[in-house]
Amino acid sequence: MQNLSKTNKGVTLIALVVTIVVLIILAGISIIIVLDGNGILEQAKMGANSMVSAETNTQEAFNSLASEILNESDNSESLKPGQVARKTRINNYNDGINMATIPEGFTVSGIESEQKISNGLVIYDIPEEKLSSVNWNEDKDADGNPDVRDKYNQFVWIPIKDKNDYQRNLNYPSYYDSALENTLKDSTFTDINYLPDTIQPEKNDAENNEMAERNAVLKYKGFYIARYECGKESNLAVSKQKANIWMDATQTQSKSICKTMYNDNIVKTALCSGIQWDKVMEFVDRRQDGKGNLFNVRIPSDTRHTNNSNALAGTNDNDKVQNIYDLEGNKREWVAEKNNTTYPFIARSGDYTKNENYKAAVRSSKSDKIYDTHSFRVVLYVM
Repeated sequence: MQNLSKTNKGVTLIALVVTIVVLIILAGISIIIVLDGNGILEQAKMGANSMVSAETNTQEAFNSLASEILNESDNSESLKPGQVARKTRINNYNDGINMATIPEGFTVSGIESEQKISNGLVIYDIPEEKLSSVNWNEDKDADGNPDVRDKYNQFVWIPIKDKNDYQRNLNYPSYYDSALENTLKDSTFTDINYLPDTIQPEKNDAENNEMAERNAVLKYKGFYIARYECGKESNLAVSKQKANIWMDATQTQSKSICKTMYNDNIVKTALCSGIQWDKVMEFVDRRQDGKGNLFNVRIPSDTRHTNNSNALAGTNDNDKVQNIYDLEGNKREWVAEKNNTTYPFIARSGDYTKNENYKAAVRSSKSDKIYDTHSFRVVLYVM
């Protein structure tokens, strides 16, 4: 019995030692796991750091976004005359009464008489690196006009209220007799193939082109009309004062030329449509011309017709109204509008010759050929 007791005690002692050794080994392993470079503490530390880093990155992203929003908001509220638009924002220019959308890269005129929307807001396409050197009021050309008008493209904002405000006006007179005038009223419609590619509708007919045009204009509640008849510089279309006017183009060719002036994701250009000409007429009718006289789109004035077939763009202040030039004289202007007569292509306004029928609002029905009395005008769409 004593030997058995001793044996049991020996086994118990051995088991105890083995247990202690096992526990020590397990404790060592646990310590290694915890303290190792890839251990629990390190993993926990890395997790905590990741959370802090993620929180920091989130905060930085939030701050960046907030800053961008604030900057854009500031831009939309504080775009000033002489300042370039950094981004296209709806109604990013406020003249104190009315608002307009200035497309990215374009500059609000620094000339006081060109800053009010109701009087014809003018924007300039001036490269930003040259903007600081522009002296809006002091640099004059030989005729006393700001020379910035000779150098850079200019457009005038035509505000539109809503779709009911954007309609064709067939009450404007025709150049021809009353019978044909009635025919024109009954058969005049919007042309096709004149809109920029991203505005052009899939179904290419008059109704859908007119609808697509209207939608593009109503998006920003207005459009830009070229300040001058289309000029030609190195075979490129321009809207600059004293440019040589582009005359060697049919109506069909005019549509193609206008599309090439601007064609990017900020702005696109097209030939002025009949509806757009009507809206310009409403905008300028019975306002003062450049000499302080009443400009009536239904009544011509001899002072707006110089009898000079080679007159440059925008050189007759008698034919300037709401900061737009040559709406009655200089050249007749092709528009994207047609009718169902023998001569289906429509031109608007008079030309350089004096004629009692050469009113600014007049519609003329023509063949699609080149006339030395005809040019055209570009419209700028904000995209």
